[in-house]
Amino acid sequence: MHKMIPLRSPNYALPYRRLSTLHRRLCSTTQTDIGSDTPRFPPVPSVFVSQSYRRVRNSPTLPLEAVAIPHTVQAEVHALIKEHSLSAKNIRKHVKALDLLRAQDFERRKIVSRKGQPIVRRPLKYDEEEAVSYAALRMPATLAANVFVMAEIRRLLPDFAPIKLLDFGTGVGVSVMAAARAFPNPTPDQGSSSIRMAALVDQSEPMLRVGSKILKSDPAASSTSVSSALSLHDKVLRQAEFDIVCASYSLNEIVRKAMANPLDCEDSDRDGGSVSREKRVKLAENNLRRTVKSLWSRTAPGGLLIVVEDGTAAGFEIVSFARDLLLRYNDAETVKAEHLDSNSSGHKDRATQARVVAPCLHSRTCPLRGSITRRRICRFQQRLNRPLFSRNARPLPTGYEDEYFSFIAIQKILLEEKSPNDTEAKGWGRLIRPPLMKGKHIALDACTKDGNLERRVVSKKNAPLGSSLEPVGPNGVMYGQKNPVLVYKY
Repeated sequence: MHKMIPLRSPNYALPYRRLSTLHRRLCSTTQTDIGSDTPRFPPVPSVFVSQSYRRVRNSPTLPLEAVAIPHTVQAEVHALIKEHSLSAKNIRKHVKALDLLRAQDFERRKIVSRKGQPIVRRPLKYDEEEAVSYAALRMPATLAANVFVMAEIRRLLPDFAPIKLLDFGTGVGVSVMAAARAFPNPTPDQGSSSIRMAALVDQSEPMLRVGSKILKSDPAASSTSVSSALSLHDKVLRQAEFDIVCASYSLNEIVRKAMANPLDCEDSDRDGGSVSREKRVKLAENNLRRTVKSLWSRTAPGGLLIVVEDGTAAGFEIVSFARDLLLRYNDAETVKAEHLDSNSSGHKDRATQARVVAPCLHSRTCPLRGSITRRRICRFQQRLNRPLFSRNARPLPTGYEDEYFSFIAIQKILLEEKSPNDTEAKGWGRLIRPPLMKGKHIALDACTKDGNLERRVVSKKNAPLGSSLEPVGPNGVMYGQKNPVLVYKY
């Protein structure tokens, strides 16, 4: 008798031999297995790829090669760690202090005076040691997520050649590194990447200095002209427009700041008293709405606004909030009712609209927006090879790590232009959960191009074992010549 193991549910079990065989065959699909008429997925840049990684992942998407940090970047981070004499213990300590400072998480650390007035402790000093520690621990994971996102955009928009990039909450510039590899320069004589100018925005000068040093060590991004600013309201960025505006793991800090220390927010009454949770949520939404509008106003027509957050319920909530906010601009009545002026919305002459490029196949309301739980979110997974400095700072039993994240890429298009034909519009949908495999059929839960959640079943009768791998394409997009049987809609 075969060994029984659970799969995603305690009430669902399969023989180990049968499960492993089907899972291996399903997840080992290559581009040639999908069919000649299927859109191709461009390979992840070789500098980020580890040729030794060929393991199968338990993910709604097909396994991509593990992301590896370029050797020149690793050498630069090692040099910075050695320059500041940072041990593994100090790196973990500085990163913890950095989280407290960047998010302004002082609510639980307040001291109340005799008069009842809250007294906040003195903020921690933020210097280059915290920035280098952040690069050692957090940079590999955030880089892996951005590589996945940029490669997905390149696959969907093969003719897209961005020139100017704005990285909001840049950290150490991982979005610039990923975009520099994903979008090659059509004229190699002028550089390897089409990104010629990048603007880094971060509230910390030490972080900007460390990010500039790391970007100079990257061969692909070394030819990119890099400028830095402490705020979006900088004079250089007020009237500028960019082809790519990226907010990677930065919008959550705005929400956490409003929830933890609302007295520092612009919309607070500053009466010195306690603030209720409802008011905290309202302040967080107002700050998030203001930031997203500002980022959208700096997106050039034809450009993209990319939001990347953690693959948690809170991260997906932020991504969904930004998605719904930008799609409201497509409705003229909503724009007029909310009194959205041209400066805040980015529609100077009301001639542009928002279109979702990835990961959704539609620009309608997200079907997962209503009930957000740990099992009801849209997230993706990317594996990365942990460099030596990351393994020393945080020892793990394996030399790799899986990063879970949620993202949205929205394009600002002109109304007179026809909506570009999405290569995935002909597909059945995008998988939102790992396939459920039984004896002679596979159940696929997907978000369709109509904006619905559906479960379809590919049986052995409809798709023989030799061609049963066709329905799932790159990044969890379902293709195939034979339509699977629709079981039900959520």
